[in-house]
Amino acid sequence: MNEAQIKTVLLPLSRHAGGRHEAEIDELLHRIADDSSHLLRLQAFPPAFEPAALAAVMHYGAQMDPELRIDLLALSCQAGYAELAAALLEAGIAWRDGDAYQCMVLAIQARQPALLALLLDAGIDAAMRGECGTPLLSHAAAVGDATIVAMLRNAGARADSEGLTLAAAAIGGQPQMIQMCVDDGVSLSSLCDALDLAASAGRYQAVVALLQAGAPVDPALTHATLRGDIETADFICATKAGQLLASGAAQHGRSTEAEVPEILATAAKPEHRIRMGEALAALGREIGFANGDVEGFD
Repeated sequence: MNEAQIKTVLLPLSRHAGGRHEAEIDELLHRIADDSSHLLRLQAFPPAFEPAALAAVMHYGAQMDPELRIDLLALSCQAGYAELAAALLEAGIAWRDGDAYQCMVLAIQARQPALLALLLDAGIDAAMRGECGTPLLSHAAAVGDATIVAMLRNAGARADSEGLTLAAAAIGGQPQMIQMCVDDGVSLSSLCDALDLAASAGRYQAVVALLQAGAPVDPALTHATLRGDIETADFICATKAGQLLASGAAQHGRSTEAEVPEILATAAKPEHRIRMGEALAALGREIGFANGDVEGFD
């Protein structure tokens, strides 16, 4: 693709992004990359864009502006332009603070495993965190893409001890991701916070998974009650009661249906209840009462 053909593809996109005049290829690409999120939402990119951008990368080579290369890589991660991303990475990326993390997040959120694989192959650390300390795995857990989660874990990522990944899985309603975090090791306080988040978001499957993992019912139950969310409060209580019933039945080697009468019988006649007949007999023996002493009362 020659320069004129590249411009033919890029110029309409540049105009969509607010450009008004003819410009050089790199200027057109800058304009497009700066407004890429808006253009992607409009689905404005034609099939010819990736070949045109790829031809531009080949045309400029090492002379292409480093910032433009990074911006085009970010666009590729969102749009799934694997060939363009591979060419940009091969040409060399001068990473700025946060660039690698941002590209990884874009690929994860756009569910682009091919792009994620390219970035990992380029040496980006799967366990890296953003400026606010958010791990990449938390973004993958929120998306709930098992393939992407597996890729990150195979590259060394694990659920963080602070519970950020667990919280993301809870808000996203991802029971499998919750179990992954539990298997990696989470604190009781993290489980507690995650249950509160899941309950607030109405993620009932996540609520079940978290209660099963041992999350305390409070403060989730208290918060649901205070905000008047009776449905969620009832669900928490019913789920916890059901889990306790199933656990008790398993311990006693019987079905949950058989466990219920036993629980009721135990409640009605506890093992250590006071038996009045035996108590009175014992009292009589203690004070020296004999049967003859009460015959006069008949």
